[in-house]
Amino acid sequence: MTAEENIKEQYRVLGLPSFEGIKELLDLVGIGDTGKKKAKNFSLGMRQRLGIAIALCGDPDFLVLDEPTRGIDIGTKTEIQKLVIKLADEGKSIIFISSEVEEMLRTCNRLAVLRDGEKVGELESDEMSQEGVMKAIAGGGASE
Repeated sequence: MTAEENIKEQYRVLGLPSFEGIKELLDLVGIGDTGKKKAKNFSLGMRQRLGIAIALCGDPDFLVLDEPTRGIDIGTKTEIQKLVIKLADEGKSIIFISSEVEEMLRTCNRLAVLRDGEKVGELESDEMSQEGVMKAIAGGGASE
């Protein structure tokens, strides 16, 4: 299936009444020009973008993105980070899961630090630094 066919299928699953907005959605995530190329032949970065587009179908207020930039080139990673920031600035609530501290510091405005599935710290934007994250990981100095 192409990117457009994947999005159409998600629209059907969600029961959306028309396919309006698909081109804009694909353009938003940077894969609007893939044409008839099958998603199975996409690069990992293009697949990540398609996954984000599928998550955005139906214009949800809340997204969970689990490692959306893992394993992709730095240029695509930066573009996806900018997209996440743009979506948040437009009012979407996003849980952005990553094991890369620097990525979290660049992308997020609030950070929860988990260890073994338990929250060991939380940082607000004014506390977010490499040092603040390390304190939260150690279990001291971060607000809970």
